[in-house]
Amino acid sequence: MLEELGLSLKFSFPPEGRLGRKEFREVCRQGRAFVSPWMILYYKEDDRWGAGFGTTKEVRKAVERNRLRRRLKEAYRLLRPELAPNFKVVVIGKPKALELGFEELRGELEKLLKKANIFRGASPN
Repeated sequence: MLEELGLSLKFSFPPEGRLGRKEFREVCRQGRAFVSPWMILYYKEDDRWGAGFGTTKEVRKAVERNRLRRRLKEAYRLLRPELAPNFKVVVIGKPKALELGFEELRGELEKLLKKANIFRGASPN
């Protein structure tokens, strides 16, 4: 029934969209970056899409690092259908991001993605 309505109960991040270690480093080194007080967005145009998530070293506790990564991943997953299909993205969370509620975090990520011009139909940089 849900499939008929175009809905799905799959809420996980697909494995084919995850960046490997080599790709993650490549995007960070060769891609462009946008910085906010809450996160850093690296992106690079490529023939396929992918995303990676991390935190800065200032996020000390494992529980906080993991929570921040999960929240960033979920915010990206919700925005993913609106993004162009030919970009690899890396999002690095900063300690200040822990202070934001989820909707604020999602809004900040959306702002950085708009700055990067990688939404569908956006004019090229």
